[in-house]
Amino acid sequence: GVERVYEVRVRGVPTAATLVRLRRGVQIDGRYSAPALVRVLRRWRNARGSEALVAISVHEGRHRQIRKMCEAIGHPVVRLRRVQIGPLRDRRLKVGQYRELTRREINALRRAAANETKHSL
Repeated sequence: GVERVYEVRVRGVPTAATLVRLRRGVQIDGRYSAPALVRVLRRWRNARGSEALVAISVHEGRHRQIRKMCEAIGHPVVRLRRVQIGPLRDRRLKVGQYRELTRREINALRRAAANETKHSL
């Protein structure tokens, strides 16, 4: 599938070993997730304890996949936001907002989807 990038706020701060597990794929719902690109963007402490903001990039879109992946490594999701689908990214959109895609964006998304189909065969 087309790449999806998420910014995920999790409880606790994942260790390097924990991030490796996500990069290799973790077992959720009886099967392994595909490998993910993962990096910690920020970490901090607050009234709830330590938390981290993690960028996770996946190419599959299973139901509640990101939440289940984070749960599997012991870092429950506090907040989840998809920030990119394929080549499309619009930081100006607020949660719940939408807009029509431009012709250029539609073509870029079609190319990305066609490219993914070629690589998955």
